[in-house]
Amino acid sequence: DLRFTEAEAAQFLQQSMGLTLSPDQIAALESRTEGWIAGLQMAAIALQNRNESDVERFVAGFTGSHRFVLDYLVEEALFQQPEPVQSFLLATSILDRLSGSLCDAVMGTADSQIMLERLERDNLFVVPLDDERRWYRYHHLFAGMLRGYAQAKRPYQVAEWHKQAGEWFARHELLPDAVRHALAAKDFAQAADLLEKIRFSMEGPYQISAWLNWVKSLPEEIIRIRPVLLADYGWALIELGEMTDGATFMQEAEQWLTASESESDPKMVVGDKQQWQTLPASLAVARAYHALAQGDVVSATEQAQRALDLSQNEVHQWRRAALALLGITRWINGDLHASAQVFGTLAQNSVKAGRLIDAIGTAHMWAEMQVAAGQLDQAAQTTEELLRLATDAGEPFPVGTSDLYRMLAVLAWVRGEKETAVQQLARATTLGEQAGMTNWAYRLALTQAFIAREQGDFDAALAHLAEAERVYIDDPIPLIRPLAAQRARVWLAQGNVAQASRWAETEGISADEPLNYLREFEHLTLARLRIAQFRQNGEAHVLDEALTLLNRLLETAVAQNRNGSVLEILILQALAHAAQNDTPAALLPLQRALTLAEPQGYVRLFVNEGQPMARLLQEAAKREIAVAYISQLLAAFGQDGGETAVSPNQSTLIDQPLVDPLSDRELEILALIAAGLKNKEIAEQLFISYNTVLYHTKNIYSKLGVNKRALAIAKAREMGLI
Repeated sequence: DLRFTEAEAAQFLQQSMGLTLSPDQIAALESRTEGWIAGLQMAAIALQNRNESDVERFVAGFTGSHRFVLDYLVEEALFQQPEPVQSFLLATSILDRLSGSLCDAVMGTADSQIMLERLERDNLFVVPLDDERRWYRYHHLFAGMLRGYAQAKRPYQVAEWHKQAGEWFARHELLPDAVRHALAAKDFAQAADLLEKIRFSMEGPYQISAWLNWVKSLPEEIIRIRPVLLADYGWALIELGEMTDGATFMQEAEQWLTASESESDPKMVVGDKQQWQTLPASLAVARAYHALAQGDVVSATEQAQRALDLSQNEVHQWRRAALALLGITRWINGDLHASAQVFGTLAQNSVKAGRLIDAIGTAHMWAEMQVAAGQLDQAAQTTEELLRLATDAGEPFPVGTSDLYRMLAVLAWVRGEKETAVQQLARATTLGEQAGMTNWAYRLALTQAFIAREQGDFDAALAHLAEAERVYIDDPIPLIRPLAAQRARVWLAQGNVAQASRWAETEGISADEPLNYLREFEHLTLARLRIAQFRQNGEAHVLDEALTLLNRLLETAVAQNRNGSVLEILILQALAHAAQNDTPAALLPLQRALTLAEPQGYVRLFVNEGQPMARLLQEAAKREIAVAYISQLLAAFGQDGGETAVSPNQSTLIDQPLVDPLSDRELEILALIAAGLKNKEIAEQLFISYNTVLYHTKNIYSKLGVNKRALAIAKAREMGLI
């Protein structure tokens, strides 16, 4: 019964047994043996004289079925017990956890609790899981040995044991366990019934994938005669982004619905009668979902409305889904108010009904609407209320909890609360996909790219965008910020105007085309590009194009009360006027932006624009415009890892006599170069990659017209840049 700690296991394996193992390999062996000394010794003997790849393979596959362990445990543990104990051990080895009642069901006896307590007293590899001694488990290696021996010696009994266990779990509503044992018993009809019953209690990509794996283990002929299971299968595929295959299964389900007048049709099997009754609404929602994912808003609206007509019950699952899809169509059309009303109502009703996962999903969408409407306070309140409910529910946290933490990270970052943002994003990342909704990995990568770009780590930003593209799953949520346009913004932040110009040409986007909300982010990116081009070449028509486009965008955004968009448009208008040294014209939209932004605590929206914005803020402060707020914003420039903190009374920031001015990050790197830091040291100090430092340094040399550090420093001092 002696047990080693991990440190003791390391000392034993390396010093006593003379093995050279990595910390990860030692930890794996300690975990699999649970510190059991005899088990570690058997593993060590088996590892003698193996090469490195063999060692890695052995450690990865070390279980109770390994020959050394199997022989020892069979001879020294199993065969030393009386026959009734041996039978009990073998029969109950199929269970991941043991209770008296469950073991009675498997054994067909009534004294299993006494047997479990005896096994614990005798130290026979039994571990209690609670203080009341209601639940136990076997030591992992011992369980592995028992299962292997039972399968070899009593294969027909193993199936019956699984069947009895599955029925016990089903009676106690522990349905995932019931499914596993039904499949192990090859009781496919029972497994199919259970899979229909539990489909929509398993939400989020992690659980949906597990459900799909179970269904895929059923014989095809079982699946094909079950319309409800076919539809469930189709929904699972659709939710994981496999739209085409999902639609195929939906069509098969619909064929049964068309051909069969009732669930009693002898040619088909219906396990979940309630799902059969709601199948028409389910199919209509699936068609609406698929249409939205394909960008067909008209068809999506028609099918969602049909689903509403087919599901009059206010709490009906498919009615809620149809309403959510209609809310998304409002969002796509830019009507954030109508969309927010839909998702707000759904979220509140779900909370009242105790449907926490539904509440989280719809509240997350509601918060997205609130952010787009410039309502940061309301978005934070919505998210925090649901997060409190999610954390109160305890572990494992509900699906969507990761997304709530991610939303709070974004809100904190936008408000300049960097430490809070980092903490919240770390919590979100730790919980990960198991507590994330569909496309969680995509949203996480986008958030990481957004923060990396704003920190000036452009390599990381582009890498995160590439990851977002890799993991994206088709769903009906509109891509309001297309990845290509996000890359263009990274290039603009880098000063790579040429690459951003190629983006505009490739996408075929122009300033005079019809406007719609789905392309607003691209049009705003185009306006940024035109301002950057004007700063480079001074061509007036380029800036005129930007201002004309911004005026059109502003009119639409104001009409739809999309204050998040209004703020960015006003800021870009101010920067465009400032680029042609028209300070009075620049201050008009800036003052409007400050008035909208101050109550919500926006910070990054201004700081991200760098020194041109800092200059404008100083000019605004001189004219007694939002002085306290501007002081807060200017102070934030010094906390940005690049810009210098300034006060409203400073006459100006650096006034660069360059045709192509240095960016804020380039000025910062130039100052560190002048301070004598090497490129690697600069990267470490600024928390950016080494390649990003090289990229900026190359730009600095080009803009200054030099090719060496010493010349760059001399030229910068001559021009008053450092």
